[in-house]
Amino acid sequence: MEPINKSPHIFYLLLILIIPNCHSEPDHNALVYHYCTNNNQPPTSTSMSETLSSLFEALIKQSTNSTFHRQTTAQTGIPISAEYQCRGDMSLMGCKSCVTQLGILSNRLCAGAKTARVQLKGCYVRYETDGEEEKEEYGELVHKECGERKVGGGGGGYEAAALWEVEEGILRSGIGYFEGRNEGVRVVAQCEGALLGLGCDCAECVSRAVEVLRQDCRGSLDGSVYLDGCYVTYYTYHLLATTLP
Repeated sequence: MEPINKSPHIFYLLLILIIPNCHSEPDHNALVYHYCTNNNQPPTSTSMSETLSSLFEALIKQSTNSTFHRQTTAQTGIPISAEYQCRGDMSLMGCKSCVTQLGILSNRLCAGAKTARVQLKGCYVRYETDGEEEKEEYGELVHKECGERKVGGGGGGYEAAALWEVEEGILRSGIGYFEGRNEGVRVVAQCEGALLGLGCDCAECVSRAVEVLRQDCRGSLDGSVYLDGCYVTYYTYHLLATTLP
């Protein structure tokens, strides 16, 4: 009797083990973008630095209880309003880790800024001093990233199907967060805290983000669009996906 060739069996076993992990999960603490006002100036005062330090201590503490929080601190006479939000699928432990990183990066990137926003993969923080409040124009483009393109360029396919799904899914969710998968494409959408209780406004913001992805990231294996008020991001994790050099 001839020995059984086990090589094909081993190959298929390895394939099964590899497929779920062929696209690594995003690092929630990785920086996406940041912007600050007057960040090229030295800190305005020791009092403001102390207030910001106290503020982030409070935010980090709160992140063990909630993935979204907004508050105003005026410990040293300088009122500073701030909010943070973590991704809807993150644990409180993961949220705390993300908010802690926000405090570190905010101090490094936006020292002395009167208004600032730091966006990580898994959370964001924004703050402004009294009198420097940002105008919230929901739906305005803040940041965009389009990844590598598939061979042949063309859009459509699974990415387009996943993006269609997210528009309906965010409205059905009722919590301002949606995650879906469609034939090897994972898509995530989330509205910021101010829009969480406004279902139609949240859905409209997400629809705008989806439209930007359709137009500007057509044919890309991954893409992210951050608007003022929401974001949508997707990535492809096909094992044999081919990209252009």
